Amino acid sequence: MFKTKFHKLMKRFLTGMLCAGILTSEPAVTYAAETSATPEAGHSETYSQASDIDSVKGWPTGPNIEGQSAVLMDAVTDTILYSKNAKDKLYPASITKIMTALLACEYLNMDDTITMSQEAAYGIEAGSSSIYAETGEVFTVEQALMALMLESANECANAIAEHISGSTEEFANLMNQRAALAEKTSGSVKKFVELMNQRAAQLGCKNTHFNNPNGLPDETHYTTAGDMMKIAKAAWYNPRFRKFVTTQVYEIPPTNKQSETRYLLNHHKMMPGQSYAYDGVLGGKTGYTDAAGSTLVTYAKRGNSILIAVVLNSTNGAFPDTTSLLDYGFDNFEKVDLN
Repeated sequence: MFKTKFHKLMKRFLTGMLCAGILTSEPAVTYAAETSATPEAGHSETYSQASDIDSVKGWPTGPNIEGQSAVLMDAVTDTILYSKNAKDKLYPASITKIMTALLACEYLNMDDTITMSQEAAYGIEAGSSSIYAETGEVFTVEQALMALMLESANECANAIAEHISGSTEEFANLMNQRAALAEKTSGSVKKFVELMNQRAAQLGCKNTHFNNPNGLPDETHYTTAGDMMKIAKAAWYNPRFRKFVTTQVYEIPPTNKQSETRYLLNHHKMMPGQSYAYDGVLGGKTGYTDAAGSTLVTYAKRGNSILIAVVLNSTNGAFPDTTSLLDYGFDNFEKVDLN
């Protein structure tokens, strides 16, 4: 019954263009640190914390989730459907690679080749995600991006960063940056990080600072669920990028350094055939470090609705949290056109 009444209300809100400011701007935030509620047994400290927009009259109550911070958005209308601690600065872990991939997709030729430097191959944390690329190994840009997004290969993040930052002049022209960026230098991860932060600022991110292209732990590398949503949406609307988050299996044939085919598998467990398979999930990017907890960006589509979910610092796993958010979004909202 509530759903029917709410859909009538939504005719005033969700159309091809939005009519209410509360939906197009970031809602007021109640930070996790400000809550004093006693944690429920077996749950995170913020599990029972209400959505920041539950107070809107007629708005359906959002689900309880383990994640400290989360945002759910309708990507067609830019409607924020759910928001929890959206401005908390947290570690993103490997969902950082969405920005790395977006920059590569915006101006690199997918058939170009990338040669793995020794610094890229071995300048990553021991035991972290990798396809064990070797110094001097040659990949196409597409292969490196598939390794980046499916297997979360940290050395490929470094190699892509070096490759892009070696073309600073081209980047400046394409991204309409100031002339200072046009100075040609040798490729470096540090210079690429500057480009990451500039692109984040262009997208309206005000509480994000990247310090590497892969998301490995760094106290000066952080974002928010609200900012990550801006990046995730911009990436989704890049047709090249969509290929890399929606592919489930990919093969890299033998290279100049590797005689065996590499088989890459998308680790987003909500995709078809995986352990948390969810109807409508198209893909996304996972992340985890001890410092960041579980982080997850997910893209899902049903009918004429495309939902994006961002979850940060989920202690018991971001897949159940995302399932709850998508259930909430698809069950309670629909986009209607006003005649």
